[in-house]
Amino acid sequence: MTNLISKMAVGIRSLMQSLQIKHFLPVVLAGALLLATTPGSEPVGQGTINDIKETIEQKDTSRPSTTRQWKEENRELQGSPGKQLKRIGKETADAVKDMGQLYPDVAERTIPAVGDK
Repeated sequence: MTNLISKMAVGIRSLMQSLQIKHFLPVVLAGALLLATTPGSEPVGQGTINDIKETIEQKDTSRPSTTRQWKEENRELQGSPGKQLKRIGKETADAVKDMGQLYPDVAERTIPAVGDK
């Protein structure tokens, strides 16, 4: 009986060495750890939710907000590249302006101050 157990132990040891379990096991454990954790699982504050809702509810009638409106506007301007370029420039400027207004507040809330550590 002990001879059988020792033969199994030798067989298992040689199998482990041939499969390089020492290298395989850490990879499996790291993969399991990465799959089990979820980044960004912190709860979103009520202030952030209110800011998002406020941004969504703002209506700018000069800019199209639905796909249908974009397509209709595109059909109206088709054949006049000057007007299309002017529209693209205006909408790009509006988008950059909107982003410029949102960015400082978002950066202030997400990037910790230097003395907070």
